[in-house]
Amino acid sequence: MERRRWDIDERFTGIASGRALADPVRRLAEHLEREGWVTEDPDAHLLPHLRRWCERPGSGWRLLEARLLDDGVYEVDLEPADGTPAACLLVRDVIPLLGHLIRVRVCHSPGHSLVPEAAEAASP
Repeated sequence: MERRRWDIDERFTGIASGRALADPVRRLAEHLEREGWVTEDPDAHLLPHLRRWCERPGSGWRLLEARLLDDGVYEVDLEPADGTPAACLLVRDVIPLLGHLIRVRVCHSPGHSLVPEAAEAASP
């Protein structure tokens, strides 16, 4: 059985657990359960930013389709504009696109970590 976590992994284990993030992740999960947490129409507030990003020269992406599912999830289908198979893309290829689109507002209360309160499309 292959123990590597990626193609050049020689350690077979990480450097620590994710325990330090467990409480903030639990708090985020609690927020996600609140009715009305998904606050805006993504076709009106997110899709225009996504279109502009994909249509700009050198974006590297082609927008295929976007749809709002019944559960509030906004599903977007993209493909690399240069024909690169999506399976060959790395996380670093996707991060600039996400960074352009998402702005996370956080709240902070004394004694608590920052907690995401809302994620929304960034200003143009």
